[in-house]
Amino acid sequence: MKHFFRALGFLTIFPVPSGHNEEPEIPLAETVPFFPLVGIVIGVLSYVLFWGASCWLPWRASVLFLLAGPVIFSGGLHIDGLSDFCDGFFSARTNREEILKIMKDSRIGVMGALGMLLTLFAKYELLVAVGSKMFVFLFMLAASRTVQVAIAYFLPYAGRESGMAKEFAGHISREGFCAAVAITAFAALLTGLRFTFLEAVFLVFFVGLFCVMAKNRLGGVTGDLLGAASELSELLVLIVAVGARP
Repeated sequence: MKHFFRALGFLTIFPVPSGHNEEPEIPLAETVPFFPLVGIVIGVLSYVLFWGASCWLPWRASVLFLLAGPVIFSGGLHIDGLSDFCDGFFSARTNREEILKIMKDSRIGVMGALGMLLTLFAKYELLVAVGSKMFVFLFMLAASRTVQVAIAYFLPYAGRESGMAKEFAGHISREGFCAAVAITAFAALLTGLRFTFLEAVFLVFFVGLFCVMAKNRLGGVTGDLLGAASELSELLVLIVAVGARP
């Protein structure tokens, strides 16, 4: 439970038990098997918001609560990373230090705003198309957290002196990585996802492509890149789910 609460406190805005002050803090790299479980918790709470809103609002309006839930409960952590990623990687800069400097800037640029708005709009339309299939939504949030684990497992930290990803990028054990993947696969089977194999193929391809891109441009991964990967993988899951419907 301590490992789960550590992961929950890192990935969400929820207050979690901190334990005794004399106890050493659990290394974040040891908590990664619980990342997909945190995604499922966020998904369930978001679905509760959606269900409550659907009692009073039209369908398309209530889907906004389903879209907003993960953003609110994560404190905008991943969507902010996507914005910084778009600003840095689509700024026509090729120098590593310049890209990192742009992503570190607290101000949002044109490419960051466009990337964030287009991603949210696309996810909204795809969620409307998915309908009331809760299992797709839960799998999406679990898989996107596992994508973070996979990328941080394969790549070292490439940011500056400090960063949210520094504590676990490049420090994840093989057991921790395999556990996160296994939990996500088990969650997919429990929720009855019919497109598990197809989703897995696309996600593996996405992780490989993203790792190559991050390695070539920055030499590793940063917290912003992990946030961007999380948002983009959620979009990918929805696209496959909608496109594979009979």
